[in-house]
Amino acid sequence: MAGPARSRPWRRRKEVGVALLLLAALSMALASLATPAPTDARGRNGRHPPQPLGLAPTRANHSYSRAFDAVAGAMSGAIASTVTCPLDVLKTRLQVQRAEASQGVVRGIARICEKEGFRGLYTGIRPTLLALLPNWAAYFPVYSATKAYLIERYPEHPSGVNSLAAFVGGAAALAASNPFWVAKTRLQTQALGLSIAKNVGVPYKGPIDCITRIAREEGLGGLYSGVAASVFGLTHVAIQFPIYEMLKTKLEDSEGGDTRNGVGSLMAASAMSKFFASTCTYPHEVVRSYMQVAGVGGFGGIGKASRYVFAEDGIRGFYRGYFTNLCRTVPTAAVTLPSFEIIRNGLDSLYLRTYSKIDIPDERL
Repeated sequence: MAGPARSRPWRRRKEVGVALLLLAALSMALASLATPAPTDARGRNGRHPPQPLGLAPTRANHSYSRAFDAVAGAMSGAIASTVTCPLDVLKTRLQVQRAEASQGVVRGIARICEKEGFRGLYTGIRPTLLALLPNWAAYFPVYSATKAYLIERYPEHPSGVNSLAAFVGGAAALAASNPFWVAKTRLQTQALGLSIAKNVGVPYKGPIDCITRIAREEGLGGLYSGVAASVFGLTHVAIQFPIYEMLKTKLEDSEGGDTRNGVGSLMAASAMSKFFASTCTYPHEVVRSYMQVAGVGGFGGIGKASRYVFAEDGIRGFYRGYFTNLCRTVPTAAVTLPSFEIIRNGLDSLYLRTYSKIDIPDERL
């Protein structure tokens, strides 16, 4: 039987998805062309190790730096996501249910275990892990490159540079990973049997089945469900990372530029920045979850989903699952960013030791 005709809203969702992909591709292209910031005593645009043998940074060094950002980002994200997955499952389910369904964090997790077993606490972990590599592989290199590019030209506006770099990095990450986040949300909520769900009565078998079915049944618009709300959510990273960078800079100044011995302080700075950003931008997460479950994309879908949430619970509805989210995101940030710094410094040190033992031609930029 032929499927229903695709409507204009579907085409609008497709256009939004294509626009975001083009935006991310353009952002990454510009970032790749950006000239590296001058190396100083600290090197790597503020984090590069000093270059041995008296050589200027080479193109190979620059490309290794971007690869290290991606690897460190994916590894740190995998650690944090695995630790906090049970809270993420509970948070997502609370976001798409009436407020009275909330039973608290402990009782909510216990109820999932009772009905679905321990495995239920890790529903959606596979698409989450699959999303991490494209997400952080896009985010950290684009963020670092954009920041290095802008800080050379606007050194007197560090806060603005950090915010814009975070926004551009977030756009690249969103375009690269949104289909996986849609799959995660649908897998985590399909046990609820929501009337707004696209797959009522026909559960997804796993992340690959979910993504392929969405692509086949809903097209590009389905894969980028909730993308409009996510665009507004980019203000989250634009708030979090500048605050984190500011706190980290103060920490480095107080410790002589070396943060490797201040992991506890890094975790505190990361958690504080995440708490503030999450509080400011949380309503978009509730709206996005509704859009992803219902297969709604495009900027017009934000109004529809917002009205749906408001009709159910009023203003309170936009903060459903907020406490659970804090219990998840603050520890996540406290693990992710310090883990990134530690893994990144380790890769730098390993590369520096290897680099100093081999004869590298002086390919000056």
